[in-house]
Amino acid sequence: MSQVLGPYDTKLNSKEESQFQTWKSKYAPNDSGFDYDLRGAFKANLTPDPETGHWPDTYKKPNHPTFSNESQYATGENAKLAGHWAGPEHNQFIFPMSQNNDIINQVIKTNPQGNWGVPLNNAQISPRSGILSRLQDMIYGTEAGRRGMGALDVAGEIATKFSGGPEGMLGNVIPGGEGMVSHAITPFLENMTKEGIIKKAANLFGEDRALFMDRMGDVYDLGHMYGPKSLVHEEALSNAGKMPLAYSEGKPIGLDLPKALENEQLMRIRKGGRITQLEMTQSPSNAQYEQLMALAEQSPKMEWGAQLHNMKFPRDYMNPTFLDNPNAYTGVHTGTFDNLINTIYKFFGK
Repeated sequence: MSQVLGPYDTKLNSKEESQFQTWKSKYAPNDSGFDYDLRGAFKANLTPDPETGHWPDTYKKPNHPTFSNESQYATGENAKLAGHWAGPEHNQFIFPMSQNNDIINQVIKTNPQGNWGVPLNNAQISPRSGILSRLQDMIYGTEAGRRGMGALDVAGEIATKFSGGPEGMLGNVIPGGEGMVSHAITPFLENMTKEGIIKKAANLFGEDRALFMDRMGDVYDLGHMYGPKSLVHEEALSNAGKMPLAYSEGKPIGLDLPKALENEQLMRIRKGGRITQLEMTQSPSNAQYEQLMALAEQSPKMEWGAQLHNMKFPRDYMNPTFLDNPNAYTGVHTGTFDNLINTIYKFFGK
């Protein structure tokens, strides 16, 4: 059965295609090439890094979660979609500001998450990394947090007894009743769940999913990100009349996704097989941290990215002063969960 190639797949003749399939079985047996031009890499005699399993950026497609200006496809209009690598070790990914411009242009889309190679071998969750102590500091740093976590601990014990552990129930989903809600704080998503438009999930473990998570840790599954009839985050908000307009100098210029997330107290999640990207306007709640930690423990080699918005700053997407202010917005590929927590901690503060 022949594969249908896209505009960013290097064309090979029949002999090369046969050689490519042999090469792929050795170097990329589980990679579909959805977001990476493997045929181009083959023709250029490239192979993944022997230590990390990562491929050079040269053949990343525009839908790759870390599509950068080092890709040969970062030309023309695609250049606006390309981020860049920074830092002393050239390992910090800076998302393009054009992702904010998508709001201005009223572009409704969900960036796909794909299989982009084997993650870093040291992307492990370990108490020695200090992550647990930092999370405990965040969660137990206030009396309200301590009381809340006490209640969550009791709920966790009940969940373990009746649903087989936290994997069975982390959000407000009745044990044994998939999609049934015990209580919730996001009525419009609950209504969409009742109407069968979206589903309620107990955790973040599903692969290639577009998700919302509210402050109670409830997870709403909008569907598979690559499905032809997938509902993306902006559409869900717009259809419910929850997407406000962004303004510049008193004039409406587009849709304001970050403001919608703030208004509805939601975290936007794009959960891929190898990378999970979060978008938020405030530091996660205790319940949200629990869900994120569960995913990190379930998938210790998962890599992470984050788009963080500080809504205390006046938002003007046409103003370069705002767009270039790292305290108002940051978009980074953090790699490990440890680095993700550090990034959130530093951006939002304790």
